[in-house]
Amino acid sequence: MKSFIFLNAFLALLIGPVSYFYFRRKQRLYLLYFFAPLTALFATIGLFLYALISDGTESMVRVQQLTWLDIPNAQMAYHDRQTYFPVMAKEPGISVQSDVAFFPVHHSPSGFHYGYNRQQSNNLRGDIVVSGTAQSFRGVFFSPRRQRQYISVGVTQNGLTEKIAALKFRPEDAVISSALPFDIDQLVVRDTQGQYWVTRKLASGGNQKMLPSNSSAVVDSLTPFRPPPAEVPKLQQTYWAGLYGQSTGSEVNLMERRFKEWGQKGMPAGSFLAITPIDTDRVGLQKYRLVDSVHVVMGLLP
Repeated sequence: MKSFIFLNAFLALLIGPVSYFYFRRKQRLYLLYFFAPLTALFATIGLFLYALISDGTESMVRVQQLTWLDIPNAQMAYHDRQTYFPVMAKEPGISVQSDVAFFPVHHSPSGFHYGYNRQQSNNLRGDIVVSGTAQSFRGVFFSPRRQRQYISVGVTQNGLTEKIAALKFRPEDAVISSALPFDIDQLVVRDTQGQYWVTRKLASGGNQKMLPSNSSAVVDSLTPFRPPPAEVPKLQQTYWAGLYGQSTGSEVNLMERRFKEWGQKGMPAGSFLAITPIDTDRVGLQKYRLVDSVHVVMGLLP
């Protein structure tokens, strides 16, 4: 933003007083009629090419997926925070399954009536289309070169069955066995005795020796999940949110609170926490580029 303001100020000075005094000194003041529009044209083309090269043509998506794995019932409950930045908006909109709770998040409390509502002309700024199998968010919900944030909540099996939904840890030889339908990049386990164990790169259907560790392993595992301090959203209730009613983005659900407690106070005995690949089925686009995304799976050992 600062660089954009600086560039605009530089162009204004170049086209205005700098070029005026230069051509006046050269006694070619009439050249301003050609210099000013050509400079603006080349600057506009340059900015467009710079944006095209830096952002590309595909939409950018950043997701923070948080999943609670219920092994005995072979189910996964998830709570995702998704950010979409369509560069050219080749797709008509964001499309998710009809059984998913999908909420647009605005930066101000919902009581302000800003953002995704009607304009003064009473024309709809965005459309939400719900069919038998999907729900689509179009228009202002997926407008080019505008960042939009959403919260996605749902329950899925994702290939889990009661027979294969297993993550078993044998403390006698410190071996972890996974029959989950996805790989695990990093895994932290706290056994029933309170001892921490860690391992990396556990493939689906494989088993691996774990190494003893301590509670700092949880903090190390959560590091990829934590954005830079300047990008951390203020999720607590503010004065204005309490006065006008909270927005979806200002609430922290039970799963997020539990995740935060595990990172600050330690994991309970008989639990696990894993960093896994992103579940692309929970992203509402077909073609996109992931940026700074992470998927955390947590739960209790059987």
